Formats: sequence, C-alpha cells, structure tokens
Amino acid sequence: MVLKEIKISDIDIYNPKFIVPYKKIPTELVNSIKDIGIINPPIVITNDKQYFILTGFKRISISQELGFKTVFCKVKSENETSFDECIKIIYEDNKDRYTDIEIGELCRKHIDNGNDVKQFLKLIDYHTTERNIQRFTYLSNIDSRITNYYLDEKLNPEQCFLLSQINIVDALLLIIKVIVPFRFNTNETRELLSELNDISIRDDISISQIVENILNMQEQSTKNGIRLDIKKLRSPRLVEVEKEYNQIVKGLKLPKGVLISYSPYFENNYIEVKARIDNENKLNELKILFENEDNFKRLLDLIRLVRGE
Repeated sequence: MVLKEIKISDIDIYNPKFIVPYKKIPTELVNSIKDIGIINPPIVITNDKQYFILTGFKRISISQELGFKTVFCKVKSENETSFDECIKIIYEDNKDRYTDIEIGELCRKHIDNGNDVKQFLKLIDYHTTERNIQRFTYLSNIDSRITNYYLDEKLNPEQCFLLSQINIVDALLLIIKVIVPFRFNTNETRELLSELNDISIRDDISISQIVENILNMQEQSTKNGIRLDIKKLRSPRLVEVEKEYNQIVKGLKLPKGVLISYSPYFENNYIEVKARIDNENKLNELKILFENEDNFKRLLDLIRLVRGE
C-alpha cells in the first residue's frame, strides 16, 4: 500500500461495489476538511486505469464538493488484493463506527461474491454462533427501504433487525403509520411485533390489516391507544385482569426496592417477587410484608389471578 496524490476525476466515486450506505454527512467533517484537509487518507484500489474507493467515500465526496482537484490516498493494486482482503480492509477501517446495519450491508457484498454468512463472520473475526449467523442472514437481506429509515435516523439498528423478519409490506406500513409517527422505542417495537404476529397467526390475517383495522377504529390515534387496542385484541381479558392485578399490588404498599412481576399475558401460573436487600432494615421490611395477614391474603389473590382461578 502506497500513499499517493490522486486526481479526484480519476476516482470512480459512485461505483457501488464497495460503498456501504451511510448517514447524513456531519457538518463537523465538512468544516474540518475545508479548514485543514483530510487527516486520515482514504483507501482506494486501482486496476491501473481507474481508482475505486474502499474507505473514505465521505471524505472524497466532500473534497470534490469543496472544489479540491486532488486527494492523498492509500493505494492498493487490484491485482495484488483479493475481494476478501478488500472487505476486511473496509471493516477494519470502520469497525468503531459501524453498527450491525453497515456490517449487514458488508455481509451482503461478501455473499454476492459467492460466500456465505459464516464465511463473512470468520473473515471479520466475529463469533460464528447460530444467533450471529441468523442475525446477519436477516441483516444481509434487509430491504433498502427499511435501511433508509435508519440512515435518516428514524429507526435504530435493532428496530431495523426486528422489522427485517416480517413481510416488507407489513414492515413499511408499521414504520410509516405507527413506529415512526408515534416514536416507538426498541422494546415497544419488539412487543408490538410479537403481539401482532400472535394475532396474525391466530386469526389468519395480515399484520397490515390488523393495524389498519385498529387505526380506523380510533378517532384520534395515540401510542398508548394503539398499544392498548393491540393488547385487547391479543388477549381480550388481559386489560381487566391487569387492572385487578394493579389494584391488588397497590394495596400491598410494597417497600422500596421490592417488585412483584408476572409473565407477559399471564401465560405462566406464578408471580415473581424481587427484592433488593442491602441492610437489616430492608430485611425486616420484607419480613413484615409477608407476615402481615392482609398482605398474605393479597399475595394469594395475585397467585389465583395469574393462574386464572
């Protein structure tokens, strides 16, 4: 690899072979290049006729827009550099900035060159667990229309991953009509997809139709309203049971640091009591809680409730 000053006109800037989609170019980077130039030279590969960007697309495109005619680059020869080495270079140069979305796109390029997900993960020194293989199988096939919402900073990488696992028509409708406008976070998105998938399988209806039906029923949609209606549809008795459950828990007057929880949709027949105890007083509070006859009765009521008795 040699350092060389190259005419920007000799660089095929928009060749997609190695370019990984990126978010909006930060103003700070533009100002930095304008004031002091490029500090970290881009890496390009040449076939002796033209240059192709491996890393530094933003730096080179900014330089072009600022009117620079040349740019110093680290140059590798195409004849001496394998495709795998190119992918490795791109990853190593960007691994501190890449999320799983960019890594998934890099994986896609590697697959398009005749490899598989496991080979890609080995190449970039990722653990080749079944979980990682499954994750990047989805991410390497993610629809660009979902990725664009990530690039526009309207979805985070985990939301994109979750949405990549459902039909693209359903995913886009959820993004446009629910997740983005009502600002669903990652956990809310995960819960939303899980509940909608359960309803879809049970009622043999598309996720899109479920969402459209719910939105059409509401005069003025809100995040909480949408979530509540989906819960009602998923488990008709759930809302009433939750209300009764919360009333019982409120009556317990739990000491600080003590939590009582249940499995989603009361699908398990038990409650969990968690307590943070770091001194004798906390232990005594817990002892009093369970020794109190009224509280003991309330706890029994909770157990009967979650067991559906």
